[in-house]
Amino acid sequence: DKRTNLKYKWPTSDQKDAIMNLGFNVVPVGFIHPRKTEKNHDSDLQWQLRFVRAENHLTKSLHYPKIKVYLLLLVLFRKYLEPLEGVTEEHLKHVFYRKVEMTPTNR
Repeated sequence: DKRTNLKYKWPTSDQKDAIMNLGFNVVPVGFIHPRKTEKNHDSDLQWQLRFVRAENHLTKSLHYPKIKVYLLLLVLFRKYLEPLEGVTEEHLKHVFYRKVEMTPTNR
């Protein structure tokens, strides 16, 4: 980081190059209305880009303590946050990846 002179090590430039070539999947999502009695007529039009192979590659490169933290976050999510509307496991995963990415090398 040019502002703080801290060096970050995850993901490495080799890992970034590798995941750039892994591609993505286009997955039908379809909005599911909270009141399941109403049908979403545009559900076949809603799609999402998923980077499953890139996420797997990044997750496999994590150190064991960070994997334990991620698993703990998933447990807490399923216990307390899953019932909340609008918060998904994907949100949690992306925040976790960002926090790991912003961890300096000296920690």
